[in-house]
Amino acid sequence: MAAEKKSGYGDHFPGSRKIYKEGAQDGVRVPFREVALSPSQLPDGTTRENGFHRFYDASGPWTDETGTPDVRSGLKPLRELWIESRDDSGTSDAKPVVASVENLPDLSRTRRRARPGANVTQMHYARRGMITPEMEYIAIRENLGRDANHETDYARQNGSAGRPQAERRESGATLPATKLSAGDLLAIPSASVWP
Repeated sequence: MAAEKKSGYGDHFPGSRKIYKEGAQDGVRVPFREVALSPSQLPDGTTRENGFHRFYDASGPWTDETGTPDVRSGLKPLRELWIESRDDSGTSDAKPVVASVENLPDLSRTRRRARPGANVTQMHYARRGMITPEMEYIAIRENLGRDANHETDYARQNGSAGRPQAERRESGATLPATKLSAGDLLAIPSASVWP
């Protein structure tokens, strides 16, 4: 993967900076917010630097110093080139999607439709063994921009395969205590599996 590009939040989030993790495929650029952590005071009176903690950033172009967002133009169509490059959909004759406000002509978007016989879902691409830019974007985001070998290193060091998972609670039972370090990712099952 390419190097990270950095930009700032100004005074919006003190101690934070906006970074981008570039993907292997063209146009994959995932935003994150890095928050500087305060040093820890140790029992022996010394201090330890803690570095930063990384979060997925959903603030869009508004906190990007390199962009000039304009509410009248809407967001850039990020996926347009990715969709066109697959060549399994085309523009539709249907009426274009237009903003309800008449004085925003730049918000008109042309609708797309799958070509006859084509299936344009991410699930279909995955079953064909294709890794789309959308899939790569989500993978980078879910892994908080870490290198792909992070989970392999975690498993090697801790004698487990994959991420620690919160176990399903039986009625009245509590979750077992688990030691987690700062670099661990924790997958919590959705609320639908809890009794």
